[in-house]
Amino acid sequence: MPALNEHVAKRPSRGMIVRSKIELSAGTKIYKIGHRTVKGRVLSDDEVLTSPWWISEADFEEISRRACASGSALSEVWRQYGAIARQWGGSCDLVVKAKVVGSLTAFIGPGTIQDMRKDDERVSPSADQPLWVPPPTITQIFIPGLGDKAANGSTSIVTIALGDILVRQV
Repeated sequence: MPALNEHVAKRPSRGMIVRSKIELSAGTKIYKIGHRTVKGRVLSDDEVLTSPWWISEADFEEISRRACASGSALSEVWRQYGAIARQWGGSCDLVVKAKVVGSLTAFIGPGTIQDMRKDDERVSPSADQPLWVPPPTITQIFIPGLGDKAANGSTSIVTIALGDILVRQV
């Protein structure tokens, strides 16, 4: 049986170096640090869930351990590991956990280098890191088409592909 999103499974054009195309099988737990607001606009849970950027349970636990060990907020450590620039306007204030219940095509790999030097001339504690080099230990998972219709055209992929969803404020 093909993956639920196979008909819309396009490689990401930016944000990560694709190492391989995989199939996430039923039972796989995935996580993300999401945004309740982006540039002042409040996002619905559906908008948060259909964003294609996720990480594995092991990588989420690693980021959580590093935040705890450093005494930093989880959102701040995630900004470093996920290259989420403040200038993009995401609040980084949600933890999202989900279990894959129907197989999904995904792409995995490290994030790409983000060069903010030309865009960010601010010199303040809230300024973005000028040059972000992705840590080799964290692998991003890009799941295309979660907001698209399933092949049968009747419902969105996210509603039939993910279960046991928990969205909580951090």
